[in-house]
Amino acid sequence: MKNNLKTRIILITVVLIAVLSVTSFASTFSVNMTLNSTSRLKAGDYVVVTLKISSINAGNGIDAILATLDYDKDVFEEVTEENFDNLNRWRVGLYYEVSQKFTVLRSSKVNTPGDILKITLKVKDNINVNSTKITIKDISASGGAIINGGTGDINIPEASVIIYK
Repeated sequence: MKNNLKTRIILITVVLIAVLSVTSFASTFSVNMTLNSTSRLKAGDYVVVTLKISSINAGNGIDAILATLDYDKDVFEEVTEENFDNLNRWRVGLYYEVSQKFTVLRSSKVNTPGDILKITLKVKDNINVNSTKITIKDISASGGAIINGGTGDINIPEASVIIYK
């Protein structure tokens, strides 16, 4: 009985050390993104923004991103999935117009910086602002489950750009 208890304690200790090691390893992963545009804010025109991975430290790489698009609906017409253009073998999986959440997927993992997608926003005909901010927020990336050698979820700081007249 005493030997059985000792074995269980050792087994639990080993499992805890393994879990803490994997969690510690996963927390060292990082991804940063930028949102860029050369467009100007002009009534009736289009603004194009590009989302880019600016730096990545994610082991074998990432192949999925979940994020939320935030823009001023008084300045831009409603964005739909058709407003997204895929770049560099990334593809928009889904865009939920109500929540403005979207997924971007890739068939193979990437571990180098590069453009992910372009979003084209139509400026309304009557605007009364000199500038507006477009933000990609609540961003997380993944390279698969940690238990399978992946990255788990990596939280990414928001990326934004201000568009001026």
